[in-house]
Amino acid sequence: NKFSSGASNRGDYELYVNDSNKLGMIYSANGTYDAGQYTERVQDTASMTSTGVWYHMAGTADVSAQTIVLYVNGSEVASTNIATGATAINNSTYPVGLGARIQSGSPAGFLDGRLSVVRIWNDIRTGTEIADNMCTLFDAAEAGMAAEWSLDNVLTDASGNANTLTNNNSVTFGVDTPA
Repeated sequence: NKFSSGASNRGDYELYVNDSNKLGMIYSANGTYDAGQYTERVQDTASMTSTGVWYHMAGTADVSAQTIVLYVNGSEVASTNIATGATAINNSTYPVGLGARIQSGSPAGFLDGRLSVVRIWNDIRTGTEIADNMCTLFDAAEAGMAAEWSLDNVLTDASGNANTLTNNNSVTFGVDTPA
């Protein structure tokens, strides 16, 4: 996510799993998540509740087509048409947060799970591209990739865009690997 909540919700986008284990996505055209300010969200209808199971989660936002599509394990689970009038997703200086959102300047809303590989693209991935590459680690820059973090004891960005992460709250790395 690139999101900051508190007295005033601000941000660009967020892919999240809520307290009911539902996948959702929010984006903003103008940096605000206030009512009527082009905030959109959609959630899948299938819960992801199995303990010890890895899930691949992805979300795409096509602002020009006004659609959001969510994928779990390479399959589309939800989509929605939106009528926001937006022409682009906001691109602020908010930091990217993994596994938590920033709330009043501090991490909050922590993911109860582990992250393996996180990618951000600046182009719209198709369902086929998501399914074909969900278990692929790219070892070189890919067209359209803004960032890729393998989270295997390093916080460097493999996309070639130098988006190195900062380890806040003493995050530890595990040895589990998705199948």
